[in-house]
Amino acid sequence: QTPVPPAKKPYWPSPPVPLPRTMPEGPVIPLLAYKMSGQLVAQLDVQRCGGSWLPVGSPPPPLDPWLDASHWCSREFRQRLFEAMRDKDPEFPVQVRWFLEAIHVTAVEMRGEVAMCTVVLPLIQYEGGCADQDEQDWLHRLFRWRSDYEDYQHVDQKVVIGRWSDPGSMAVGLYLSSTQDQQDCIARGLGKLSVCMLDSHGGALDHTLQMIRSPRLSVVNCFKDYPYKGTSYDTSLLHVLITDGKRWNYAALLEILHVLMSRSDVDFSSSGWSWQKRETVSGRQLAFFEWCLIAGESRRRQLWVDATLPRLYSLAISIHMQEVEEPPGGSRAEKVVENLRRLMDGERAFYQHWHRLCRRLASDMAALAETHPLPCGALTSEDIGCASVLLSELY
Repeated sequence: QTPVPPAKKPYWPSPPVPLPRTMPEGPVIPLLAYKMSGQLVAQLDVQRCGGSWLPVGSPPPPLDPWLDASHWCSREFRQRLFEAMRDKDPEFPVQVRWFLEAIHVTAVEMRGEVAMCTVVLPLIQYEGGCADQDEQDWLHRLFRWRSDYEDYQHVDQKVVIGRWSDPGSMAVGLYLSSTQDQQDCIARGLGKLSVCMLDSHGGALDHTLQMIRSPRLSVVNCFKDYPYKGTSYDTSLLHVLITDGKRWNYAALLEILHVLMSRSDVDFSSSGWSWQKRETVSGRQLAFFEWCLIAGESRRRQLWVDATLPRLYSLAISIHMQEVEEPPGGSRAEKVVENLRRLMDGERAFYQHWHRLCRRLASDMAALAETHPLPCGALTSEDIGCASVLLSELY
């Protein structure tokens, strides 16, 4: 018989030679991180850890012979640096992974007893920022929805913020914006977001609320809308948010309106084009028109949810009063009634159901004062309650 050769033993690579564990050492040094413009964006304390820098409070590299300690320290350093940037500026979009991966951090240099580095932010483009029509058409092909957790190598070479951008990319665009046109682009994009999508994606809604809450977005009262037949018209964020009556069926729209009403600089007397009324109206007129349709149970506003909150939000916008609008001598309740009577006189939809809407108006005002208080600027619950009593006496 032919002898059978012994079976070959499986090949297992020999483990690397164990190295001594890398530990942070040396004195604690303050590190200052700056933008290219010279603005200080973060400050934290670091220590030497081998040939790298490790923030104070970070765990040392694990004792793993397969692990590159310098790579581990670099990753931990970037993570702690971005957290420090968020602590200094809460609007820093730390949740958007592809944006963090696109940021370049220069090598740390010693300047006396202080360490310094520079944070180089990525370049992005905005819709409407190119005068060349051919280049603008090419940029339109780069619009796409991105996930917050998408790797940067999967992102297009040119990131374009526009009408089809996701809320995370728009938050990045707002953080990097520096001109009026760029903010106009962000405001137009907010009006194009699907409230149905925002209802089902909590992270997207958080980005949207943060953008509307941000003082960086200074164009909530007036910005250039998308051109219509070659002409751009002024509008406001409220006008682009309630362009479609079906949006009232989604709770995301109410949360967005609540944040918008809570801003101290919002002015609902700003005018804009309304596709529902086919004319230029103020934000108050548009909101009161929506209230008339919802309260009157119009066929154009047959909601499949309870209409109480949509009614109250639209009415709260109609009576919203800024601090500068406070009457010098009279009461705020009388001013509210005066504004409402002016809105009634100019709204045809109100006179189609006069008696029913008068009763509904008084009851909704009482609900705003007692059970569903909403931010109405300078108005308090007592002011709204007094206005409700005055309306009951008049009608």
